[in-house]
Amino acid sequence: MQPIFRTAPGEDSGSDTLGLCRFQAEIAAQACLAMLTHEDIEYVVCEWHEDFVVGFKDGRVELVSVKHRQYRRTLWNVSDLCEDGGLAHLFNSWRACGGASNVQLRLTTNGALNTSKNNAAALAQMCGSDPEVTDGIDTVAKTIAQYFLKIRWKQPCPNIPVVPEVARMADIAIPDGFIATIKAFMAVLHIDFENVPPARFVTDVNIQQLLRPAIA
Repeated sequence: MQPIFRTAPGEDSGSDTLGLCRFQAEIAAQACLAMLTHEDIEYVVCEWHEDFVVGFKDGRVELVSVKHRQYRRTLWNVSDLCEDGGLAHLFNSWRACGGASNVQLRLTTNGALNTSKNNAAALAQMCGSDPEVTDGIDTVAKTIAQYFLKIRWKQPCPNIPVVPEVARMADIAIPDGFIATIKAFMAVLHIDFENVPPARFVTDVNIQQLLRPAIA
């Protein structure tokens, strides 16, 4: 054995990064495999505005953001989803499309959602054109608006308004009509987290649950 392989590396973040990239590719592969069995999907374009875009024959497009949650991390909460989970980036991409009626959004993650009141699990239930939960939706939309405006101070999201920086998030001045825009964003968003496998299992899941039935 070469001496270099007898000494463990000081850090191995590269393999983790590669694993997360592969996870994104495997989730995109699910959409590609679906083309074998679903005639409504016309194309899949990777790394275009989001991790990939699914195009449908009726003219609809779905922008998909993929986020892997390491097992050692805590549950997703709303603030995590907005920043680390990519909701602010999805919102920015959606606004870049002019909020067109044929544009849908999806966040796919293997991470579990925080189930406390008006937190991430509630947000998932409030999304879509026919939400499961509507009680508290104004409160959650306001919270998301404040997080997006806060994220805009540090990140280049040109389709999120710029407001003066303040010390407390509760003091952020929300522009007129912005909460209504957030609610329209929620109406075209789907948060896919149930039965999404972690990176080490996703390849086998794709083969056994998607590829084999499609071939059959």
